[in-house]
Amino acid sequence: FNSRTNQGLRTFLDRTWEDKIKYEYCLIYDLGLTHMTNVISDFNGVTPTIKFSSNGLDGKALESFMIQLLNLSIFVPKSITLDIEVKNSYLNAEEAKEEVACCSLYYDDGSNQKREILGVTNFPIEEMFNDKEGNVINIVLFETEKQMIEYIFKQIDITPFVFSFNGDSYDLLYLYHRAKILDIKDIPIIVESAWSNKVTCKLRNSVHIDVVKIFRSRMFDYAYPGIAKDRSLDNLSKTILKEGKMDYVPAEIFDIDLAQYCWNDSRLTHNLLSIDKWLLWTMVVYLCRLYNVSMMDLTRSTPVPLSERMFQYYHRLFNYLIPNKDYFEEKSRLPIPKPKGSGKFRAAYIDSRPGVYFDVYVLDYKSLYPTIIATRNISYETIACNHEECKSNIVPNHTWHICRKNKGIMSVCIGAIRNVRVVFRDLGKKDESAKTKAQTLKMCLLQLWGVIASEYFEYYLLPQASAITGLSSDTIQNADKVATEFGYLNIYTHTDSLFLKHNVNVKMNPKELAEYLTKV
Repeated sequence: FNSRTNQGLRTFLDRTWEDKIKYEYCLIYDLGLTHMTNVISDFNGVTPTIKFSSNGLDGKALESFMIQLLNLSIFVPKSITLDIEVKNSYLNAEEAKEEVACCSLYYDDGSNQKREILGVTNFPIEEMFNDKEGNVINIVLFETEKQMIEYIFKQIDITPFVFSFNGDSYDLLYLYHRAKILDIKDIPIIVESAWSNKVTCKLRNSVHIDVVKIFRSRMFDYAYPGIAKDRSLDNLSKTILKEGKMDYVPAEIFDIDLAQYCWNDSRLTHNLLSIDKWLLWTMVVYLCRLYNVSMMDLTRSTPVPLSERMFQYYHRLFNYLIPNKDYFEEKSRLPIPKPKGSGKFRAAYIDSRPGVYFDVYVLDYKSLYPTIIATRNISYETIACNHEECKSNIVPNHTWHICRKNKGIMSVCIGAIRNVRVVFRDLGKKDESAKTKAQTLKMCLLQLWGVIASEYFEYYLLPQASAITGLSSDTIQNADKVATEFGYLNIYTHTDSLFLKHNVNVKMNPKELAEYLTKV
């Protein structure tokens, strides 16, 4: 059925729908399941513990569903954090010519922890040592490298989650190829190569989370401000954990110095996930539920494919047919205003006033783009609709209109995320758990505008993105006029902000001005 060859079923069909969705996601959608949530499994099949239901495109129903998903408990994963060191710091994981000198395994099931360093040596060595946190690290010695790797495979095969730092490109990949060289038959690592030559190391019975992939996706920059562009373990640890890697001296044999260095890398990787009551892990679980994607996909994908999965999921929730790319061809030819500068869209532009100013207030619209999408009904199907009664609802600086009669699915979904974030943001003033949920929802909103305006997005429509910037520009320009009428001097304009010089003769204070603009 899925074959794209001359014998495939789709070859004989003029048009097909929803045939680009991964099979496992089709199954998830059909059964009404959500990733990282509990299910009821019996002889009748698998059913979700939380079910979504609505009459039509109901934003309130979606908000209630999201709140239920986020309020489900978060489990601490039963996991192993793994790191290897290779003799002479050999880096080519696919050739794997040098022996694995040692491996650190940090076991954690939420209540009990076990810490081991595995090595091969014929020289006397201590049986244990203490790390920087004062924990006792046990040293386990093997007669051969093959025995050690077989022990590693046994441990990761019986542990639900395996954490690494750059394990896709090095640690697990090296172990896989080294096992091939040593003629190890039972290998639980599955190596997959994508079209971009990026390698993913999956596990037979476990989920492998490569922590560096989480940070390289840039999704978590809002939660961890100040992270350097170089997402190395040393830089991330110094920013988040306030400590870095140990100095490393290349070794030809397994000794206590190499053991301490190897262990410290596992400890730092584990702590990146577990610090602040497993904050990073918690946000990853929340995002898996909101996007309804697997943890493997979430931790290895960029915002564009993740957002596509999210909207596929929401289309199915509301029983909407998921559109193909060619659905947008006709509307993509709608005229849009020529932008100022090199950008694609006409954003707000007000001349700045050079100089040095004091007593300046920043008037900032919170979540301006998501708010416009939600309140002005911006969605691919609402752009230039066929209803005569809607044609007067012209987008500022454009020649076409937005539908008033029917709700748009993207408007409803983004509006729901925005409204649920407000709920948890207010609760987060007293509750750390609610604060984390609000933070996670904010991360979703921050990336959604960039995705909607990306040509690589499956549901990309240029007029849709232009309508958002057109309405935001109109909002900022109207705010500038109102502020000027009340005696303020606008010295600089950002995308969603005005920098207002406060004068003695203003007609209302800044707080009153903000409240007034909110109402109008």
